[in-house]
Amino acid sequence: MVGNKRPVPDEAQMSREAYGSEEAKAQRKKRKKKRRLWTVVFWVAIVVLVGCGGVLGALIWSYHQGDAVYEELAADHLQVMEASADELDFSVDWDALRAINEDLVGWVYMPDTPISYPIVHRDGDDQYYLHRNFNRESSQFGAEHGAIMLSGDNTADFSDELNFIYGHNLYNGGMFHVLEGFLDSQEFNAHRRMYIITPKGTYVLTTFAAIQWPANDASIVHPNFDTPEEEVEYLQRIMAESQVTPDPAAPPVEDMHKIFAFATCWNQNTNYRRIVFAYTDKFVPADGSGNIDVTVVGQDAALDIAGDAQAREE
Repeated sequence: MVGNKRPVPDEAQMSREAYGSEEAKAQRKKRKKKRRLWTVVFWVAIVVLVGCGGVLGALIWSYHQGDAVYEELAADHLQVMEASADELDFSVDWDALRAINEDLVGWVYMPDTPISYPIVHRDGDDQYYLHRNFNRESSQFGAEHGAIMLSGDNTADFSDELNFIYGHNLYNGGMFHVLEGFLDSQEFNAHRRMYIITPKGTYVLTTFAAIQWPANDASIVHPNFDTPEEEVEYLQRIMAESQVTPDPAAPPVEDMHKIFAFATCWNQNTNYRRIVFAYTDKFVPADGSGNIDVTVVGQDAALDIAGDAQAREE
């Protein structure tokens, strides 16, 4: 049976076969490890995707909830009517709004934009309404609507020479977002008219400047001036900083009185603010006693118009 014996491999051949077997084993082990790694990566990606979807959904829901609060307030408590071909009249349920929030001082309205919001004020406090809406509700997660607020440096009855009003810049177009685009002259000139409605009457405004200003420079907030010359100097500074060309042109700064400034953050660089300035054309008393042309009566009378309306009412 010698002829049937299997040949005995030499030592070198056995070594090569053993090495090949070990190499194959190592390759299989490596492939298995790689499959495990990709499995982990896959499930981590799924978890991240689901998490991001949840965050996005919560953010969208928070925008919806915030918008709904203000849409309901406007629908229930504000009526906008045509007073003439180019002017509006308003009816506001002040008692109902004050029952919701006693910090109410007015309502801001800009035709053909989303701007239609109640204005609140807390003396010396510009922080409280950054994170609370008109109903005093704060968002635990997502969009912070806050509230449109008159600066705490101003007096609540709008009796200052310069009234500063703040609003958030929301990515969905809400609050004062539209003002961010007003550094473009075409966009600015398409929306020159604004209204500040108060229990005593309505300030009919015309915008005249739009600037970008450092967020940490509070010198821009200047409620009152010691002399008319100081106010003129301030307004000349604003006109020099303005990045728009009003059309029709703004009147001389000496003829501008009862100034309102509307400020919001700039989403591309939060170190800056976008601020739109407006002067008062006229004041329309709520008692219907007749319009007051602020550009004619002069600075001192312009400051007293709300007080005069209140005196007539009493």
